[in-house]
Amino acid sequence: MSDWYAPLYDMLLSALGMAVAEDRLPAVPLPGFHLSETAPEEPGDYRSDLLLLAGEALGVAPRDLFALLEEFWWLEDGGVSRCEERQGMLYFWRGEK
Repeated sequence: MSDWYAPLYDMLLSALGMAVAEDRLPAVPLPGFHLSETAPEEPGDYRSDLLLLAGEALGVAPRDLFALLEEFWWLEDGGVSRCEERQGMLYFWRGEK
C-alpha cells in the first residue's frame, strides 16, 4: 500500500468519528469505502466514493455530507492540500512537499 493511503484513510475515518461523537451523524454501520489514485483524465491525485456510500447509508446527500465532514478534517493530516466534491465523489490533491 502506498504511503499516501493510510494517512488519508485515517483522516476520513476520524472526520466521520468526530461527526458521530458530536451527534451530527447517526452511529450506524457504514459500508466500506474506497480510495484510489485518479486516472489521468480525472481531477486531483486521489479519489474516494465515501460520500456516495456513506451518504446512502446515512440518508444524507453527498454534497451535504461533504459540507459536514469539511468541518472535521484537517487535510494536511491526510497529506493533501485540497479536496473537492464532484458528482458525489471526493477528489484530493497532494499537499506541498
